[in-house]
Order: sequence, then structure tokens, then C-alpha cells
Amino acid sequence: MRFSLKWILAAAVYVAVAAAAFSQPSWVYADILWAISLLAIVFAGLVTFVGSSKARLAAGGFLLASACFLVYVTAAALIGNNATPMTRLLVAAGYEPFQPGPYYYTPTATVQPAAPIAAAPIPADPSATLSLSFAPPAVAASPIPAAPIVDFAQYVRAANAVGMIGFGLLGMLMGALALRAVALRPAQ
Repeated sequence: MRFSLKWILAAAVYVAVAAAAFSQPSWVYADILWAISLLAIVFAGLVTFVGSSKARLAAGGFLLASACFLVYVTAAALIGNNATPMTRLLVAAGYEPFQPGPYYYTPTATVQPAAPIAAAPIPADPSATLSLSFAPPAVAASPIPAAPIVDFAQYVRAANAVGMIGFGLLGMLMGALALRAVALRPAQ
């Protein structure tokens, strides 16, 4: 399969939408990624049925690998496990799952140790009292801002769409390697 300028442009658009899906707090980009990914599966299916032998095998590999990943993700969602490799990769990348409820970051004030107090002289008059008062350091009270709530499912959707295309590209590579292995096989 030859790569032309239109395929490079399509890949650049896909990467731009994927970058927006991981940086913007909106479901729109994740849904656009899924639409593009599903259209890629439809395109690979059509090429599998009407393409030349080399293109058919590469597109068939893309179709098979993408469909297997799609079935796996769908089964994980239906079971309720949702522990796909993409979820694990997102957690490893620093994205945390959404926990319901408001979370607040509480600033902690560090208290510097007080300088040693010099020993006060003992008064000569026993009726005199020595009073020392210790007060905690004053900490300026400021309103604590709420942590921004990020919907983790949005990132999982986008990562699964990207993962489906990634698995499809690996399947495409496997199809091309299978064609090469068959072509290099000696005739019997």
C-alpha cells in the first residue's frame, strides 16, 4: 500500500483530534475519534472485498485486529470490568479515575521551629509571677479552591479509539508480513 499526501494529511488530522481529545474537557473530540476509527474499519472492510491481493491482505489484517480490539473493549464494558489496557495506560500516564464528590486541596502550613528561649531569671521575690505566653503562628485564612473535576471516562473513550486504530495498524503490518511470507515460500 502506497502512502500519498492525502493519507499523511488524514493521519495529521487524526493526531490533532487525538491531541485535542486528551487536552480538552469535552466529549466531542472523543466521539470524533470513534467516528473516524469506525469509518476506518468500514473502509478496510470495503478494501478487503474489492482491493487487489496485497491491499486485501493488509486491509483484512487491519479489519481483523481492529474488530478483535473492538469486541474486547465492548465485552469489558458490558461485563462492567472496564479494565482495558488503555485504562491501565492512562492511569500509568497520570490520569486518575473520577471519584464522585468534591475534593479540595488542603494547603499545609509548615511551622518553623521556634528559636531557643533564653532562660528567664528567677525572680528574687517569690510572690512575683513570671508569665510566658505561647501562641501558634498566625496562618492567613484563604478560601480553598476546589480541584477541577475531570471525567476519566472521556479519556478512556479517546484512548480506546486510538487503541483500535493502533491495533488495526499492527494487523495491517501482520497482513503485509503474511503476504511476504507466502511470496517467499518456495513453490511445491
